[in-house]
Amino acid sequence: MTTEIVKQEQTAPPAIAAAQAVELQAMQASVLLARMQSVENVVREVMKPGIHYGPVAPGVPGNMLYKAGSEILAAAFQLALAYEIRTEHDEDGRRYIAVCTVTHQPSGTFLGSGVGECSTSETKFKWRGAHKREYDATPADRRREKFTKKGDRYYQVREEVDDKANTALKMATKRAAADAIPAVLGVRGSVLLGDASDAAAQTAAMKVGDDAIATLAKLAALKGTDSTGLLKAASKHRGYRGRLEDVPAELYGWMIAQLIELPDKVDPISGEVIDADDEQARADQGDDSEPESADDGGEDGIATEQIPF
Repeated sequence: MTTEIVKQEQTAPPAIAAAQAVELQAMQASVLLARMQSVENVVREVMKPGIHYGPVAPGVPGNMLYKAGSEILAAAFQLALAYEIRTEHDEDGRRYIAVCTVTHQPSGTFLGSGVGECSTSETKFKWRGAHKREYDATPADRRREKFTKKGDRYYQVREEVDDKANTALKMATKRAAADAIPAVLGVRGSVLLGDASDAAAQTAAMKVGDDAIATLAKLAALKGTDSTGLLKAASKHRGYRGRLEDVPAELYGWMIAQLIELPDKVDPISGEVIDADDEQARADQGDDSEPESADDGGEDGIATEQIPF
C-alpha cells in the first residue's frame, strides 16, 4: 500500500455556449383574428355586464374584467391558474402581491402571467362606518369624520387588520387573474375596452339583465332602501329618468359601488331591521360576526363617496 499523492488534473469549466439568435415566429393573422373572435363570442353570448365585466369607474370610458369573467375565459380556453403570493406587513396593515401563472390544461404549457396587488390599508378595507357612541369610545388615531357631498357628517373607525387580511388576499389574486388572462389571450383592451371614441357609448347602451337587477335589489334591501330610493338617487346624481329594469351597465356599476359603501340596515341572516341602538348593542355584546366582504360581487378600485339613497 502506498501513500503516494496523485495530483489530479483540473478540468476546465464547461465553455459557455455561444449565444444563438432566436427567431420569433409571428402567429398568422388569421389565427390571431380567430382567437379574438372566439373571445368576443364568449363575451357576447355568455357574459353579462355588471356580473362578468363592467365600468372601470364612473365617468371612465370602457369596461374592466371581473373575477367571474376571468373564470369564464379560463374555462372556455382551458387555462389553468396558479398563484405565487408575497406578503409584506407591519403594524398598520398587510400588503399582498400575487403573481398569476397561466398554463394550458391539456398540455401543461406555460402561456404567461399577470400581477395584482392589494393592501388592507386601502380605504375600503381600512375604515368602516360606526355609530357615534362607538366613534367616541375609539382612540383618536383610529377614528375619523367624513362628509357627504351634501355636507352630512358620518363617522368611521379603523378595521382590525386580521379581519380584512383574507379579503385583501383574495382581491390580490382576482386582480392578478384579471391581468394575466387577457394578456395571455392577446385581447387586453380590444374586446372589453374597445376604441376610446365609442367605448363610452357602447357601455352606456348595454343593459345588465334581469339577474343583475335582482342582485341589485337584494343589495339595496340589505342597505335599507328599495327601487324607489335607487331611482331617486340615480335621478339626482346622474340625471337618469328611466326604469330600474332599463338601467345601463355604467349606471348599474355606479349604484353597486355606492351601495357597497353604505352600512347594512338589515341582518342578512335573520332579516330583522338593524337600527343604530341595536347595532351598538350587538357590538357591546362582543358579536364577532363578519359582514359580507364588499369585494365578493363587484369591481375593485372604484373610489366613491357615500350617497344616501
